[in-house]
Amino acid sequence: MQAVKGAGSSSGLKGAVRGLIAELPGVRQWRLRRYRKKVQSTADWKFWGVFSSYQEALAAAPDNPALQVGYDTPGIADRGHEDYRRMHTFDYPALVWLALFAGAARDKDPGSACTVVDLGGHLGFKYQAFLRFWRPPRGFRWIVCETPATVEAAARLPASQRSSGLSFSSDMGILNGTQILHASGVLAYLDEELWEILDGVDEPPRHLVLNKVPLTRGEGFWTVQNASGLAAVPYHVMPRKRFLDELAARGYRLVDEWSIPERTVEIPFYPGRGTTAGTGMSLSRDAGDPSPLRGPAS
Repeated sequence: MQAVKGAGSSSGLKGAVRGLIAELPGVRQWRLRRYRKKVQSTADWKFWGVFSSYQEALAAAPDNPALQVGYDTPGIADRGHEDYRRMHTFDYPALVWLALFAGAARDKDPGSACTVVDLGGHLGFKYQAFLRFWRPPRGFRWIVCETPATVEAAARLPASQRSSGLSFSSDMGILNGTQILHASGVLAYLDEELWEILDGVDEPPRHLVLNKVPLTRGEGFWTVQNASGLAAVPYHVMPRKRFLDELAARGYRLVDEWSIPERTVEIPFYPGRGTTAGTGMSLSRDAGDPSPLRGPAS
């Protein structure tokens, strides 16, 4: 028993020593460079580095001909079609709130058409996935607001892949006067905060349905993500309290919230930042929203 105990103690000591050596400044920098090189050569959606701003993260993007810098690239627009057509677990609560908010908008003003702006909605495939389970109100419009490269790719779609009521634009001004903003995964890639975008229109949306938002209870930060081996893109992990406080200051009340553990942000070599799970939420500026649900305290 003593021999076994001694062997275990020795193994634990060796592990502790290896851990100390791995964190020595020179060794740590070597490991960081090695990890970054590995991430840049794969098609995984992995992260590297921690930065204080979008510009700092953008400047840290690699000088690698195989990876374009930024999201407004043709390669990004053409990838991920099958994944976007799928209904993931986290899509169902978003669909429920889209249907509830659309119904509330119809009941409030039966004579007007309900409009959803899908910020970062790619080629509209998520809307098509929703239509398998949902019949929108008559006259309903779904406008995808995307990068110019993606809007150009949408123009090349065959008619068979264009659903009724679906259109595309790269002008953020279309948010003005719309009833619902849907944003799934896009907020982390924007160089502008959501509340700044909302401040830029005279009449912001009444309702927000947000999905895959990386929120942390600590300090917010930027990192760089390998976008499917096609581009290196700045990625924003946002401080939860400020995010909700800024929206509350503009009249948005948190109505519902759901966790998305399968969309977790993990950044090796920065354990102090922790692991950030994705979050989905619905918010409304209407006093009489279509549900008695109340979100958790921030």
